[in-house]
Amino acid sequence: MCTRPVPLLDLDDPERKLHACPIRFFKPELDWELVGEVNNVCFPTGAVVFDETLYIYYGAADEQIACATLNLAELINELLTNKKPI
Repeated sequence: MCTRPVPLLDLDDPERKLHACPIRFFKPELDWELVGEVNNVCFPTGAVVFDETLYIYYGAADEQIACATLNLAELINELLTNKKPI
């Protein structure tokens, strides 16, 4: 399964990772994300924030395109609450 931790980056130096959240927010779970040309994979291809919502556009199983959403304040809270040093 392809998953990545969510990093918290330094605002002044975004190349510097401050922490990573050990919780995996983004992973294949639905049937159409699990089975396809490449099984068991979701790959984010872009993201944008509108108001307080983070929209993550992604490909699933190399056959579908989808969009996942997260509340940005809740994501930042999770990053700060469950952080681990990088």
